[in-house]
Amino acid sequence: MMSAAPDERHGFLESFATLLLRVWPDEWSKFVGSEEAAAVLDEFFKQQDVLELGLGLSPAGQLLPTAGFPPALRGKDVYFVRKKRENITQENCRSGLLVGDVGPSPVEQLGTVMEEVGRPDGRALGTGLGRAKLPGLAAAAWTPAAGCCSRN
Repeated sequence: MMSAAPDERHGFLESFATLLLRVWPDEWSKFVGSEEAAAVLDEFFKQQDVLELGLGLSPAGQLLPTAGFPPALRGKDVYFVRKKRENITQENCRSGLLVGDVGPSPVEQLGTVMEEVGRPDGRALGTGLGRAKLPGLAAAAWTPAAGCCSRN
């Protein structure tokens, strides 16, 4: 008797869980074998109104799925968001999902991101230093009062 082919969707999710959450392959196998996890994954793949799937770790280190973004983060979570309201199939799982991770302090994480983003005048936000030069924008002047760029 042949076993069913592995589900590409599970493999796609596993690749991010092992990389970003440091989940071991045997932990992933145990996770997808549980009825609760299988139900949440199936709901996300098949119900077009379930737009997000979150994967995080419990304090005991067990992988926990959530349909949507969790209300409170315990640690680092990985999230998967549909690009379109369509079923997630083995054929479109890579192209149909946006993937990201968020830490337990999203406000601090946002501050770090904002420091790395450049302003139109080529300086990094919040630093006043010219760390992040943006090509093609050197001739633009940023005016805080207008909140936009004006050409010199």
